[in-house]
This record gives sequence, C-alpha cells and structure tokens, in this order.
Amino acid sequence: MRIKKKVTLSALALVVVVLGLSAGSGFFTYSRLANEEPVAWLIFDKLSPQYFQLTLKSASNCESKQYAVYGDQWRVDARFLKWKSWANLLGFDALVRLERVSGRYTSLEEQNTKKHLSIALVDKPWLDLLTYASEHAGFISPLDTIFGSSVYQTIDTSLLYSISRTQSGLIVRQSQRENARFVDGTLVINIRSSC
Repeated sequence: MRIKKKVTLSALALVVVVLGLSAGSGFFTYSRLANEEPVAWLIFDKLSPQYFQLTLKSASNCESKQYAVYGDQWRVDARFLKWKSWANLLGFDALVRLERVSGRYTSLEEQNTKKHLSIALVDKPWLDLLTYASEHAGFISPLDTIFGSSVYQTIDTSLLYSISRTQSGLIVRQSQRENARFVDGTLVINIRSSC
C-alpha cells in the first residue's frame, strides 16, 4: 500500500512539474515572439500649412536630428531582418535599420503635384551585414527573410510617436506630447527617454 501511495504521489508530482514547465515554456515562447523594442521617437512642429519640422531621436545612439517634412502624414521606411521562429526562441531578435523618412499627402493629387522630400537616415555602410546575411543564408541558417517595413501616421503636433521593432516588422504608437510648462512659477520639463 505504501509503495502504491509513493508511486501515485511521484506520478502526481511529475504531472504537476510537466504542466508547470509546459505553461512556463508557453509564456516564454509568447514573450520571445511578442518582443518589442523602441527604435525611434518623432515629434513635429508646424512651420506653415503642410510643412513641418520633424525631430527624430534614434534609440540606437540617442541622437536627435531635425528634418523638413511636407504633407499631411509622415512615413519611416526600414530594412528588416527576420529570424526563423526557432532562432527567436534561442534569443535572436529581429534587426532593423531605419533607412528613410518622408512626408505624404492624404490626397493622391497633392502627392503627385506638391513638393515632397525623402531623406536618407543612414549612409551606405562599408560592410552591409544585412546583405551579407541574405546572400549566405543556407538550409540550416537561422535567417528567415530580409524585407522592407514601413509605418506612417497623420502628422499631429500634439503627439509623440514611438516606432518599435517587433519580431516581424515595425509598429508605431502615439502618446500625448508633454511640452515644457510653468507650474506655480517653476519650469517643469518631463523626460521620458533613457537617452
């Protein structure tokens, strides 16, 4: 009888451990595949109708740069390297290189007739690891694909736009822009970035 109880308790403990590991691995898998990382923040100041000054802060070097943008919307284009799912689970995160920022008009007629600019965000690297990786991808390579990814939104000077890299492309989130202000005679400046 005692042996049966020990076997039953051991079996029950084993089942609990297996279920716990399964649940834990499920959470780990979800966490790895749903991973996001900020790559840039954007704010706009209106200079005249359909003409804005963009301040773009890169997460890679915490550097802010300013650009002229024409239109009603902004767009950021990037080159994206996606790993296979098993590589994600081993800790490989997708790689992104922001390549271009531009303005857009909501009207196609305006897009085709009004002034617009596209600005390069990166110089051509002397060693292009993304191209090298795609040229040397083999059967057992962890590389899934290299592709272009873009995000765009309507320009609103009251918003802060945050661009993040996911494991499969870019996403953009927006929040209220917090400008410097005086509170009871004291200048208050909110700093939200780790840069």
